[in-house]
Amino acid sequence: MRNLDRYFTKLSNEEINKILFNDPTVLDYIQFSLEIGWGTIGEMHDAIYSGLIETDDIYDPSTAKELKNIVLFGDDFSGYCGGFMKDEWKLVEIDHSAEMIDLQMTFDQFIRG
Repeated sequence: MRNLDRYFTKLSNEEINKILFNDPTVLDYIQFSLEIGWGTIGEMHDAIYSGLIETDDIYDPSTAKELKNIVLFGDDFSGYCGGFMKDEWKLVEIDHSAEMIDLQMTFDQFIRG
């Protein structure tokens, strides 16, 4: 990866413990959070949040209610958010119209893409 140190801040152990779900499908995300951290990729190309957040932190109440089974890890500053489904821990994307798309890949595949 390019020099991400100037854009990213590593999560503390306390912050990691808040998001540690002991589920193998999010281990790539946890590993990334421990080794790289959070911040922007490039010049405001994508953002990785400092932890997983609920959809009501981003969306209006009606939309957040429809997406209540998702936690978000970042966005692209253009209306697309990345997240995980809470029940299956699948990697998903929420598009600008709040439609959920199953990305059918790991976090590692996503972040390297």
